Amino acid sequence: MLAFAALQVVEAALPEYRSSALGRLGRTEEAEAEARRAYKTEQGRRWFQHNPHGADVVAAATKAADTARERTA
Repeated sequence: MLAFAALQVVEAALPEYRSSALGRLGRTEEAEAEARRAYKTEQGRRWFQHNPHGADVVAAATKAADTARERTA
């Protein structure tokens, strides 16, 4: 019975641990560099060049940077 309770505690803590670990890995220097590259690439796209700091561009670039961080982590 004690082992089952311990298993439940571990299973409950696992998602938070994974999230925390990915968060730390996503903030490494390599992940941040990749995120900056993705952000600048998205800003430089032809269809965004007329307004590289507009809301649509910032949203797309931020999403690309977040995806790059997750991929690198």
